[in-house]
Amino acid sequence: MLLPGPEAQQLAVQTGWLMHRTWGGVIAGALFVLPGVVSIMALSIIYALHGDVGIVAGIVLGLKAAVLAIVLQAVVRIGKRALKNNVTAALAALSLVAIFFLGVPFPSIVLEVALIG
Repeated sequence: MLLPGPEAQQLAVQTGWLMHRTWGGVIAGALFVLPGVVSIMALSIIYALHGDVGIVAGIVLGLKAAVLAIVLQAVVRIGKRALKNNVTAALAALSLVAIFFLGVPFPSIVLEVALIG
């Protein structure tokens, strides 16, 4: 899971396009996936040349930890901006519980929160 998901890719392209139009979107989209492509290619070459290498497993585990730290930092920063009061924080917490622990479908949660809002 070193490559970004489609939503993140679309967000990068949209941001580049908004800032610098077509070339901004093209360059932002290409540069967004470049680190993942390079790291996966390097790990693949190491694996192909040397087989089951313990150091590759260690590198992947380290990358997972780094990605997790980056994502958590982004969630905290976005949460500070988006959750402006206790009501929005409570709705976010209830939504988290509903989707992960109760299995409520995401569109249903969005509809319910929109109705509350």
